[in-house]
Amino acid sequence: AFMACLMHWPDLGVARRFFEGCRIIQRVPNTNLYRPKRSAPAMPRAEFLAGNSRPLYEKKCHVNDDTAEIHDTLDAEEIDGFALPSQDFDYYVRKYVLHGFRAVMRFMHEQPNGKRRPIDDAKWGEQNAATEVLEKLHCISVDFPVIAIKCLFDTIRHEFADIWNALPQELLQPLLGLDDQKNAYRGCPVHPDDLCASLIAYRHKLTHALLSKQLITLMYGLLSAVYDYNAYPEFLVAWCRRSGGCLTGHYFDDFPTAELRIEKGSAQNYLCDAQAAVGAPFPIAKHHEVDLEQKCLGVLNDFTQVLETGDA
Repeated sequence: AFMACLMHWPDLGVARRFFEGCRIIQRVPNTNLYRPKRSAPAMPRAEFLAGNSRPLYEKKCHVNDDTAEIHDTLDAEEIDGFALPSQDFDYYVRKYVLHGFRAVMRFMHEQPNGKRRPIDDAKWGEQNAATEVLEKLHCISVDFPVIAIKCLFDTIRHEFADIWNALPQELLQPLLGLDDQKNAYRGCPVHPDDLCASLIAYRHKLTHALLSKQLITLMYGLLSAVYDYNAYPEFLVAWCRRSGGCLTGHYFDDFPTAELRIEKGSAQNYLCDAQAAVGAPFPIAKHHEVDLEQKCLGVLNDFTQVLETGDA
């Protein structure tokens, strides 16, 4: 909150969301960071909750080859502190009444690199239909590192030509570092009033009993989660650009940082220190120190020939 005040940051709720929780259905509060857009009205809350039905989950949530893996991923959520212990359907009827809660289903998605990621189907569960977003999200493009270095070179040549020409050529070598937030969405709590829509129905891997687990952090699959989460790295990047002069950006939870060799990795270190200062250091396993070549957002960035030919 103090950092946001110093920057006169337009997203006044950036700190409050971590204390009060994020809204996951109905209208998502505007961040004032993105362009406004029109949106169809959200399904009314009462209509959304009225769709709750045990036979619906019994029919949709069937036993298959992914049942054990889904069970294990949900157990891991509880161990990590992102979810509450599993309960049966009747437990939530007693807690919320029959038409006072609504669950999603989880499925496993295999990425091109072979990694399997759990996705919570908020389209099927109609959480997304019950959500209204009035901003248009944006992120950096895949060529951000190259554009950032080009802008830096142009600025230095126009504003600091004498200093630029006096430096040894090797110190002007562009480099790129990469960082990745761990459990990005899981760092954002759900607002207590919306926990009734933050349930995942699944089958026990041994008994095949129908159970539900309540996530207290954002699910992967919620329309609202994309906006609730993405405003946070926007804030972190803005802080590092304005207070540290860092050429950093983010594509959701991926953070490329471009700099010159003369900086000795200080721009990337500044980003990492800022992330650590808000209580969630970047994982060491996903920290790639500045180098001539880096694969970023699926594209290989090669800066080896920039000083000789201008090509990247």
